[in-house]
Amino acid sequence: MGKWLILILNQHCNSHVKNDFVNIFSSRPERICKIAERFGLDGEAVLDNITYGRAYTTEHQNQLLALIAAKMTEETYSLLIIDSIMALFRVDYSGRGELSERQQYLGKMLSKLLKLAEQFNVAVLITNQGIIF
Repeated sequence: MGKWLILILNQHCNSHVKNDFVNIFSSRPERICKIAERFGLDGEAVLDNITYGRAYTTEHQNQLLALIAAKMTEETYSLLIIDSIMALFRVDYSGRGELSERQQYLGKMLSKLLKLAEQFNVAVLITNQGIIF
């Protein structure tokens, strides 16, 4: 059985929950171990099944997708999560003047994700940027 998760977290976030989620994967992997052990799984084995990346721009996010595609040809994955997909688009393409360009680039990215899902039989979970008041 191959790995089961690739996680791309985006740099820009506006919530405490999001910050906790980012910290679990970037600076506090022991939390994943504790969650795994709670369900009777070996924490280190679970961590070994997670590939993690963080995008800083929409172009970087696109590059990560190309790297993911290459990785999926080498190993089997079951799930791809992209957290807060719109966060980087809102930063890189701001205002009404760039709305058309942003929508076109987002459409291309979603098309790539659909192709990845179909070609490698992987589930893709995309979250939108959430704000907690």
